[in-house]
Amino acid sequence: MTQSAMIDPQPANLQHGRPQLPVQELASPMKSKILTLLTIPSSHFLCFILVSFVTYWNALPMDFIGDDIGRIYYNQHFFQKGFFATLTHVLPDRPFLMATMWLNFKLGGITPLGFKVVNVFLHGLTGFVLWMFIRSVFEIQHRTAAFLTALLFIVHPIHNQAVNSIIQRGAILSALAVLLSMLFFLFYLKSSSRHHFLLSLLFFVLGLLSKTNAVVVPFLLLAYLVISQNKGWAESLRILTPFFPFLLIPGIFYFVLQAGNQHAALPWHDYLPAQSSIIFMYLKLFFVPSGLHFSYLGDPSIDVCASFMWLAIIGHCFIFLALYIAWLKKEPLLAFFGVAMYVCFLPESGVFPIADIAFEHRTYLPFIFLFMMMFWAMRKVPRATAGLLALVSVVTIACLLLNLFYNENINTYEKWVSYNIAKNPRDHNFNLYNLDELFLRNSIQVGSQLTRFLVHQYPGDDDYRIFQEIYAYSERNVYERTEVIDSVIRVLSDEAVEIRPMARLAGNRFVMRRLSQFNDPPDTSRAIDDLVYSQLETFLQSGHFFGQIYLNYLKHVERLKTHYESIGVAALDHSQTMRYLRVLGVLQLYYNDDIPELESMFRKALKQFPESTALRKTFGWFTSQVKNPFPLPDKDSALLRLR
Repeated sequence: MTQSAMIDPQPANLQHGRPQLPVQELASPMKSKILTLLTIPSSHFLCFILVSFVTYWNALPMDFIGDDIGRIYYNQHFFQKGFFATLTHVLPDRPFLMATMWLNFKLGGITPLGFKVVNVFLHGLTGFVLWMFIRSVFEIQHRTAAFLTALLFIVHPIHNQAVNSIIQRGAILSALAVLLSMLFFLFYLKSSSRHHFLLSLLFFVLGLLSKTNAVVVPFLLLAYLVISQNKGWAESLRILTPFFPFLLIPGIFYFVLQAGNQHAALPWHDYLPAQSSIIFMYLKLFFVPSGLHFSYLGDPSIDVCASFMWLAIIGHCFIFLALYIAWLKKEPLLAFFGVAMYVCFLPESGVFPIADIAFEHRTYLPFIFLFMMMFWAMRKVPRATAGLLALVSVVTIACLLLNLFYNENINTYEKWVSYNIAKNPRDHNFNLYNLDELFLRNSIQVGSQLTRFLVHQYPGDDDYRIFQEIYAYSERNVYERTEVIDSVIRVLSDEAVEIRPMARLAGNRFVMRRLSQFNDPPDTSRAIDDLVYSQLETFLQSGHFFGQIYLNYLKHVERLKTHYESIGVAALDHSQTMRYLRVLGVLQLYYNDDIPELESMFRKALKQFPESTALRKTFGWFTSQVKNPFPLPDKDSALLRLR
């Protein structure tokens, strides 16, 4: 039978103006290539997973770190409540991410090891998909170079934060979904298969539900069609039309459900220029991955970047010019990879300001395309292929060893905190949060050493002075311990002293837990009432009341109310009457207790004690607060978070 006889001569293979492949062409070269990609031996997959576990094996016992503590450990009550409680209360803008976290919890409890194993596996899987993507883009050429590129991606230390910080699984899942969406879109372009297109859409949506960085997918595909495939804008937009409605998902989370909103460190017009220099810091860490650490807030390297901001902007202009020249010189893939890297930086390092100015995990998705640029460069030097592959192999092994060494320095919570404070002692929020956490974990020796270091670095900082007293408590005798408590109370109660919220929380909790060791219940409650009442104005100005302080204070003011009522209101002296009315005012204003005729009770007491300046001051406080009641936190949620 001739070839012409094998092909259906009727125009039935035309659908919506697009020619459809005949059944007889299922074995065409293009189909064969796609089938080859989809039937890769399992040994390749296992190799990438194994390399990922070898790279992070000595970090597997690591405890929760950074945002893991607040997002996972102290939110475990939501995991215990069930699947929907987890999805709606913990990072509700990332439901697919939290679904994987909930599954981790159901299978292995709150133990960090199970969470870490999944992160390491997903990181290896991302390297495997990157290898498949490179093979698809370059049509299965230069297989060894592609393999080494993906291995280098897995072992590179720049990804350490994304893998070791469990909550950054969102960055890994999002990047994995972006790669899979693009991979199946490439298959669709080669096969016109509706299934491939739908799979591309599916992974795009899963990426959005893992972390909103995946919003870049339609724009990456648009850049690929226009730059690499030389398609027109109109045709490209028509092909990608089904993707764009899904961009409403992040908008619904942020603007309708108010989920995932963060306090911006800088306004957008300052944030964007700052990020222009920080991207160069990220690039430096890619090529010279030394000095990695968790937080860069206040880091000297950020200051250096800021001083060269305009130089950085000029540098980016030159990079874009080079990419444009590459496109003119018929190197569209190089141009696309460069543009794609910048597009992937936009959600967190662009015009949308977020709380922290720099984090290494933000490079996870953008640097995928930097690795592709590296592969593009490798395939351009065929004469030096053997030597180049040997060099890349050496670099890969060096990165693996560097990662293992880095893990060894941070593979316990205490070592992780010590390492990061030593690298960047200027992030005070990080320092204070973790000094508090170390104290709660009873890591007194490590906490004391770090506190002494920070007091030496910042001798006039009252925040570290509070922690110095807190950590000194266990070393003092019984009589000296009361002096420590009094010292912390004096600092907290002094309105002239500026204290950061984390130190204020730690100081109040410390005092509340230890006063009962030296006083009977009524005296303890009176002391705590005086302590917290003196800070109410500060709490009001800060716009929130810490859950732990809020609930502990409630316990003690209710105890005082019961105590005075057991004596009999008519029998109370001046100081008792003043405190009783103040307690009732606190309960009504801050705890929604219904206390009728409270204002008339104040007026009656003023007639009974007309000379009392303190009572008039308390009444003035009460009447001024009635018009501006404190925004009450959720009692149930705060109670569950109490530690």
